[in-house]
Formats: sequence, C-alpha cells, structure tokens
Amino acid sequence: MQIKIGDWVTQYSAGIYRVEKIFEFKNREPIAVLKKGFTNKLKASVRWDSCSISLCETISDDLLKEIKSIFENNSKFSKKFNDYVIPPIQMLFNTNIVLKDKQDKETVISQLKFPEEGKNIQQVESLLIENSIEILGSVQSKDSVPFQLTCFDYETDSDGEFIYRDARFI
Repeated sequence: MQIKIGDWVTQYSAGIYRVEKIFEFKNREPIAVLKKGFTNKLKASVRWDSCSISLCETISDDLLKEIKSIFENNSKFSKKFNDYVIPPIQMLFNTNIVLKDKQDKETVISQLKFPEEGKNIQQVESLLIENSIEILGSVQSKDSVPFQLTCFDYETDSDGEFIYRDARFI
C-alpha cells in the first residue's frame, strides 16, 4: 500500500506518526514529514520528524481505531496535536573550503546573495572556483574553513538538484 498524507505510520524512530507532507524528488527517494502523536505505548507526544518514505510502515486498523478514540475522548490533546505547526525544514550541506585570505569570506557571502530563484550546488561550486577557492568536501586541513549551505523544505530545481537559499561559515 502506498503511503499518503494523513496516514498514521511507524518509522525507525520510536512512536506513532501522522504523515503531514511528502516531498517527491527526481532521482531520489521521497521524504515523509511526520508529526508524532504518540509513543509506542500510546502516550501523547507531540513532535515532528522526517525520514525516507521507505522507512515508514502503516499501522494496523485496530491501532488506528484506538488513536481515533483517543482523539475523540481527549479534546485538549486533539487541539494541541492539530495546532502544532512543523517549522520549515532546513536541509544542510556542509563542506570544507580553503580561503586565499581573510577577505574571501566577505567576497563569498556577498557574491552568494541568493537571487529569488536560489542556487544549486553546481552554481555555488562555480562561484567558489571562479574566486580560486579550493573545495575540499568532507576532508579537513589546517587551512580549511567549514562552509554550510541551507535548503528549505527540500526545494529542488527542474533537474532535481536542491536549491540553496542561505550560506554561512561555521
């Protein structure tokens, strides 16, 4: 059975969750954004999580009836659960770069003033290369500086590449 928004599921993290969003991608597994309603012992617990949709499993009909009953008999919890808003999801891309001098930080940040359409990783890498900044990836050196890009809500372009809208040195 295909999982859809509104389904109650379990996943690798303990608890029972309702599927709130599903992000579909080109060439990638869909991501489910989940609102946790209960622990495995059906104690109220309001949080959120996300995972690959392949890690989600729908709950049994009997358990679903129990959950519906809890919501019908506990309006305070029902309101708390339904009012809980999942914040925008920040997907982070971390890499290490080597700057030529101290002014490079300001240069990179000013040139990465993200336009309305954002930038994909290839565009960011091109900008770094144009400024003679070495990209080390996950490798660290004594001269490397951690650099982070942020994509909100798994936004992608028409080629399926993540769109980044913020950059910072960490």
